[in-house]
Amino acid sequence: MGQLQLYLANLPSSIPLAEPTTSQYSFDAFAILPDEIEDFGEAGAVSRQLEIHLGQCNNGPITFRERGKGLEAVVDVLEQYIEHLALSANPEVVLLTKWLEDLITAAENTFTSANIPFSQPSGTLAPNAAMQHVKTAQKTSIKPTTKNLVHVTDPDYEDQPEIKDTRKAAKISLAIDKYLSLSRNLTITFDGGKICKLKSLYCVHVLTSDRCTFCMELDDAAHLSHTAKYILELLEWVSSYYGVWNFCAVSSNNTGNMKKAWRLLCEKYPHILNMQDACHLLNLAVKDMCMLHEFEEVISQIQGVLAFMSHSSYAREHFDHIHSRLGISSGLESIGDTRFGTIFWAALSIQQGLSAFQTLVENPSLHIEIGSYTKLFTTGGAKYHSELELSKLLQITGPWAKGIQLLEAAHVTADHVYYVFLAIMAQHKEDFQKNEYRLKTSVMEDIWWIANGCFDELVNETPQTHNIYITAFVCNPVYRNSPIYQTINPLAIQPITISRKGTSVTCETVPPPSMVQCAGLSLQHMLHGSSDPTVEMRIRNPSLFKYTPAQALERLRDQFKAYICAEDPFNCKMHSHEGPLQWWNAISKDKYSDILTQKIFSALPISMADKQTQLMITYQQQVGTLQDHVKIRQWHRYKPEVVYKPLVTWRDMETTILGKHKASAMDESTPAPGHKPLVPQPHQSGSESDEGSGADLDGAGWLNGPHGLPLAFYSAAEQSFTLMGCDKIDLQAPYLHEMLGQAPKPLQQSSSTTQQRKVHVLRLNVDRYM
Repeated sequence: MGQLQLYLANLPSSIPLAEPTTSQYSFDAFAILPDEIEDFGEAGAVSRQLEIHLGQCNNGPITFRERGKGLEAVVDVLEQYIEHLALSANPEVVLLTKWLEDLITAAENTFTSANIPFSQPSGTLAPNAAMQHVKTAQKTSIKPTTKNLVHVTDPDYEDQPEIKDTRKAAKISLAIDKYLSLSRNLTITFDGGKICKLKSLYCVHVLTSDRCTFCMELDDAAHLSHTAKYILELLEWVSSYYGVWNFCAVSSNNTGNMKKAWRLLCEKYPHILNMQDACHLLNLAVKDMCMLHEFEEVISQIQGVLAFMSHSSYAREHFDHIHSRLGISSGLESIGDTRFGTIFWAALSIQQGLSAFQTLVENPSLHIEIGSYTKLFTTGGAKYHSELELSKLLQITGPWAKGIQLLEAAHVTADHVYYVFLAIMAQHKEDFQKNEYRLKTSVMEDIWWIANGCFDELVNETPQTHNIYITAFVCNPVYRNSPIYQTINPLAIQPITISRKGTSVTCETVPPPSMVQCAGLSLQHMLHGSSDPTVEMRIRNPSLFKYTPAQALERLRDQFKAYICAEDPFNCKMHSHEGPLQWWNAISKDKYSDILTQKIFSALPISMADKQTQLMITYQQQVGTLQDHVKIRQWHRYKPEVVYKPLVTWRDMETTILGKHKASAMDESTPAPGHKPLVPQPHQSGSESDEGSGADLDGAGWLNGPHGLPLAFYSAAEQSFTLMGCDKIDLQAPYLHEMLGQAPKPLQQSSSTTQQRKVHVLRLNVDRYM
């Protein structure tokens, strides 16, 4: 303290001298508020005020803007709070001692810049063995892969005791910990990213079975090697904190290190299901389709048009006015790096605005020309060819982009993923049979390759999933009764199962035997993963505690047979306001249905929570501050009474979720949302153009790479879609086309309402599949 006092009292005269009443620092009137102490702790509140007065240390060495009593009083401030925190054994005293060292360093730099000699401090601030240890560690060229404290070479290291944190984020963290410690069937999701300060981080979320989301960790991964081992260490820390046996699934994208990390986690804990992020995988399929040579020209045109409109405010303002006057509700969308299916949405916005583009370029008073792309919007062969190619691109990428948006719902489950895959394949099959836009055979074969490879990666190449997607589809009573299963003989009558409960009789269709076999084996694998004699079953799975492994397997077989045959109690109707998880929770209360757990419908097959957290990151926030803000926001947004929301069809997406009105319902003079109507002004000759010559094309960098499919795709079948279990599913069923269709299609009459059909009673022999 004496050394700093001496330095500040003798700063060079080149620094302006300020009176105490006009000082910018005013440390002689230093004070912290009680609210700051509650939010940041005493040391944190003092450090925050020092940052406000002196600036952040991480932006470089501190520079003094003035000298005088207002600055010299900082010594009294540091001495007062350092002494108080040291007497109470508060470990956060190191924050203020760091400020003391930084201020001394700043004063020495000031003397050095002014060529004024100064004396070196002779105390604990001199370089010691600890500083030598830091310098030695900085010389290494290999980044560490762990944050665990393995060994300590610093002779002055002392482990500080923990203290009670009174901040709001800390209180909410305790409430979250208490809530999650009492929850079962949790899902852990994770993803990597960077903040605007170019610091890398990994976000880890924990979701409950009713889809309450909590950000558990925003891990600052700076100066560390982002290997699978490091990510596995992070996942194990979070999962073990709340109990590994309380988790049922893990979900993330298929980036190399992340893919290996969740595979290692599932191998170590076999009861955890491996759920690859379905939205991310569908987006990769869209990217592969966009790299086909067939769409290279039209995508280049889309990029060029959007680049011109983004750089020319004159053209964009007139375009916004015209498309609002024409009743077009949506505007142009740019191509981005982060939005899933971005090419489809950008192309769709151009197709919807074709009439507005044509009006724009054909108005002689505006004198607007979109470079070489003007001919795409004027009557002629180039316009018709461009519209045809644009329709081809939308027809190919549309089902996948729509499927991504459907799967971004909060209550999506594994059966929805398989259902959306079926809907995508059904849409493609119908489009390929009609072939309205004259697609080449080679293009359709490439689409088959991409689709089959996508599904193989999701299901067939990930053994830890235990065919969870098909199992969930079979175990959803809605799809068990859906009219999508085909018979081998097209003239045969659809078989149904008749079951009686009291005086009521119900008729149910049944899934094909191949899907039943797959689901039965999958349930047995999951039961085996939950039954381990080396672990106390009361902790791992309380519902199986009273049974031996053989008894549990026998009850599973009996109950699965009863479910497939729709016997009591599995013939209960599922209401529209409840999902499969609520249905199974109600069924599990029956003593004859206590083995078929709700695990498969509690698992979340997407990791959208991590993507949403990445969007909340701002430039100035540190990783720790951001994590506290996310926790507080998620806790206050938690509503335990939230009603289950079923999977929404594509044509109902905007009205159900976004609350938008149809374009036909808009008045002709009504502008598009967010845009003020303009009065078109004639183009003035000689005015400066704001088009921006030589501007980069608007779009993602991945579009600039080589086009065509990699050789790995050509190992899959190319003449048909080969989804596991769909060989006995009728992809032409209207029930599947309802999901992605723009207009409703008439459904076939149920067999229970047709009086002239002969009812065949089918008793499915499930023993051969279990």
